[in-house]
Amino acid sequence: MESVLAEIFGDVLLSRLYPQSFVAKSGINKTRAILLNELPDTGKSLIARTGCDILNVTPKVIRGSEIFSFMLGQSEQNIRDLFEDARQDQRNLGSNSKLHVIVFDEIDAVCKNRTQSNSVRDTVHNNVTA
Repeated sequence: MESVLAEIFGDVLLSRLYPQSFVAKSGINKTRAILLNELPDTGKSLIARTGCDILNVTPKVIRGSEIFSFMLGQSEQNIRDLFEDARQDQRNLGSNSKLHVIVFDEIDAVCKNRTQSNSVRDTVHNNVTA
């Protein structure tokens, strides 16, 4: 976990705390997305919240069960909507867009074992991991 924290600190936090001119010259990677995948109760949400506090960013915290809908295509639309403001900022501001943080709490509800195939669950999984 220590090496993961070091990588997050370097690639996610430092690249946003230092001026862009310094980041470009130093070769620090500006990570656009991270996925913390670990057993339950290992501190993933705490890491995300702490990073957001340091960067003064309000995360969107989504529980897996909030995504699914009984209406045809609505679950997939819910996923697309989560990312829409980040896409809009990227289109309008490019590399100057602010950091958007989406925390999928209980993501296993969305991304269950693929052998338990379910067409809605599969398309939601594909939208999340795209």
